[in-house]
Order: sequence, then C-alpha cells, then structure tokens
Amino acid sequence: MKHAIRKVMTHKPRSLFLHLAIAVLIKLIVLVGLWWFFIRDSSVVVNADFMATHIGVPANSQGVSK
Repeated sequence: MKHAIRKVMTHKPRSLFLHLAIAVLIKLIVLVGLWWFFIRDSSVVVNADFMATHIGVPANSQGVSK
C-alpha cells in the first residue's frame, strides 16, 4: 500500500504547474476567440433622455445647480 502512495506522489510539482499553465492558456485563448467573433463589434446605443426618464431623473435638471 505504501509503495502505491509513493508511486503516485513522485510527480514533480513543475509538471503540475506546466499542466495548469497550459490549461489556463487554452481557456484564455478560447475566451478571447469567443469575444472576438461574437462581442467585439456589438454596441449599445443609449438615449440620454430615455435613460433619465427610466431612472426617474428629469433630463433637463442635469447640470443645474441650486
């Protein structure tokens, strides 16, 4: 039993670090690719008057000091 545990534990930590680094790199490449193909050219047009009305602030009171 002890021999089996020793055999499993003989992997070097550097090998684990390399595997984790490769996994993170692949995930980053996939995320950047998804962003590039689906989100990069997307934009949202926001109308200031509509948003001011939506949140309950009158649009003409912005920038006016009392």
